[in-house]
Amino acid sequence: STSLAKDYEGGFNTVANTFVDLQAIMADLQNFMIGTQVDKTHTNPDAYANLMPSYLQASAEPYAIKLEAEYQAAVTVYQQNLNDFHATSRTASPASLDALFAETENTVKTISATVKAGSDLLNYVTTNYPTAAGLQSLPSITATFQANFGSYTNTINADLINLITAITTIANDSQAIGTAQQSLAQAQATLNQLTVGPDALTVQSQNIGIENAQLALQTAQQNLAYDTIRAPVAGIVSSVPSVVGASVPSPAVSIVSDGKLAEVTLNEVDAAKVALGDKATLTFDALPNLTLAGTVAEIDPVGTVSAGVVNYNVQIDFNQPADTSSTNVVKPGMSVNAAIVTQVASNVIALPNAAVHKQGTTSYVLEPASPLSIGEIASSTSGGIAIPGGTKTVPVTVGVSNDTMTEIVSGVAAGDQVIVQTVSGGATTAVVTGAAGGAFRGIGGGAFFRGGGG
Repeated sequence: STSLAKDYEGGFNTVANTFVDLQAIMADLQNFMIGTQVDKTHTNPDAYANLMPSYLQASAEPYAIKLEAEYQAAVTVYQQNLNDFHATSRTASPASLDALFAETENTVKTISATVKAGSDLLNYVTTNYPTAAGLQSLPSITATFQANFGSYTNTINADLINLITAITTIANDSQAIGTAQQSLAQAQATLNQLTVGPDALTVQSQNIGIENAQLALQTAQQNLAYDTIRAPVAGIVSSVPSVVGASVPSPAVSIVSDGKLAEVTLNEVDAAKVALGDKATLTFDALPNLTLAGTVAEIDPVGTVSAGVVNYNVQIDFNQPADTSSTNVVKPGMSVNAAIVTQVASNVIALPNAAVHKQGTTSYVLEPASPLSIGEIASSTSGGIAIPGGTKTVPVTVGVSNDTMTEIVSGVAAGDQVIVQTVSGGATTAVVTGAAGGAFRGIGGGAFFRGGGG
């Protein structure tokens, strides 16, 4: 604001100095326009046009006419501008001073056009006036008039530059003040907002930003944790294939855990019967005297196809023998055989698989048509006996079975005599007395199963 006030003061002084110059220029222009120094009977502009030969007067008259029009316009704006200048003080309002500055700039330009029109007239006359011998020369005052017009041009140009500079400086300072006021208003609005406090939307936005930063921190912490290799189980490191500077393979470290898992492969038929938690009995080729109990801990959810056969890996959890100092200690990589118990039937009647026959969907056993004596059964140990009266077929309902025995749900009872094996063509025939419990052993060409209730 201080600079702007000084700019207006300087601008008013520029206008004052301009009018000092314009007053002298307008007086000299008036002297030229109404003076008769060239021809006592004509004013100077007309006199110069009349000095030209008759064949050039027509082309010289437009210069004189234009000079007259420009001069009359300059007199009008000059007189009005001079009156406004006297009526305006240097302490007037910025709007009044701006109007005065703009009006003065226009006046200077109008007077400059008048000076140019006068110079054009004199330049045309001096350039085109004939210089043939015997013609009268141009009046000597012509050179004086030309010098005066040149001086007016220089003075007016300097005044015009000073005016434009003052107007531009004022405009720049005014714009700077406007910008500063706008910045002040924005700062005041910000201050008011800070005084009132943030609104709910701002708080919510900031909270979201905090949550995002916390998530980024958690991600960074997780990534940092990945820089450390951690063992998933307790145990002993058996090998470290990684070397410094190389990409870490999988697994990065091999560990022998404190617990043990046996892995066996089952085809899809057997795998469908196995469930987590099933009991198992493990034997080892390298440890023939060791049998361990285990539990199914994991079954592959997806099978592996090899040569058109779908297989599933089954993990069986077991414990080492209590005496770890003995030679019967399972070591990683040993071959293992697993018998997995998928069903258990207790206190049931069971027969050797060879005693149970099947025709279509019906299961049956063979019994002597007439009961045999103990002596006859004993005689089968020497190579079998012929069964007097032949055999009879007894339908039975079977239950669970394994590789050697089949459960009989109905059809026979404990103590019934059942034939295990028959040989046609006169060979011995082995029979079974008793349908459950007892011992099963080979007798000559056949076998019997003796026992009582199950």
